[in-house]
Amino acid sequence: IVFEDGSKLTSIGKYAFNDCSAMESITLPEGLESIDHYAFNGCTALTSFKTPSTLKTLGDVVFNNCSGLNAEGALVLNEALESIGKFAFAGIRKEYIVAPEGSYAAEYVDKMIDPEAEEETTEAAAE
Repeated sequence: IVFEDGSKLTSIGKYAFNDCSAMESITLPEGLESIDHYAFNGCTALTSFKTPSTLKTLGDVVFNNCSGLNAEGALVLNEALESIGKFAFAGIRKEYIVAPEGSYAAEYVDKMIDPEAEEETTEAAAE
């Protein structure tokens, strides 16, 4: 899916591409400012995603179950992000998310709990 530059798209609504499991890529236009809750939930074939420089808000659980984004550099966030909802990147390992150093997005990613690391910590504590 490609939204050309000059598109009037400023927002992607709730569940817009929910469970669109065949979508492998999407190009979003400059001018996009927000992506609402669950917009890309279940897009398992999506293998890369780059936020336009104008994107300021990501809703809750936007990329939940996007297993294709579990690769180095697959998810690239911009410096303009000001708000990221709860569990926006659920199921994506934080080392695969790229965010500009010192940005709000980088701080958010740094605070994420890595599901696999949490399991390892829990197992070690049980021993």
